[in-house]
Amino acid sequence: MAADVAGLGETWDLIVGHSLGGPIACVLAAQARSCRAVLLLDPLLDAPDAEFDRLVDEQLSELDPHATAESIGAQHPSWHSEDCFHKAISARLTSRHVVERCLRDNAPYHHLELLNRADLPVTILGSDPVVGALFPPDSMGEIGNPLVGYQMVDGAGHSLQRERPEIIVNTAIDLSRV
Repeated sequence: MAADVAGLGETWDLIVGHSLGGPIACVLAAQARSCRAVLLLDPLLDAPDAEFDRLVDEQLSELDPHATAESIGAQHPSWHSEDCFHKAISARLTSRHVVERCLRDNAPYHHLELLNRADLPVTILGSDPVVGALFPPDSMGEIGNPLVGYQMVDGAGHSLQRERPEIIVNTAIDLSRV
């Protein structure tokens, strides 16, 4: 997947990856000719094998072909109405088979070593584990790279870019200035 994205260019000011895009962003940054920083939003970098089937089931449960902007908004009252609209459309247009195969065909998800090998600043904005996070804060204990920083976004779930977009935008602006 990183090779597909790399086809878009070799020079990046900032690479941003959310969820499965986390390991993709790390690989892309390592291959880029120029990149200032990486911003990861609740990245899927490590999923315990024993919890993997549950993770797949959770992801597939979001693909409700009958979802509406209103039903998404009722589940996620902090989301902007445009996000709810687009999430409902994507839930109807996305193939469950493709999502499942994408997850299963790229398992296992044990990619914390990508952070230890990073040679440029990496900022992780993690979701609140109480709400639901794919990147548990205790994973930072396995990261010995001083270029990698972590900040939990209190009260935000896995879609923190929808719940707290101002934090994502401000962090991206700050990292672009590095």
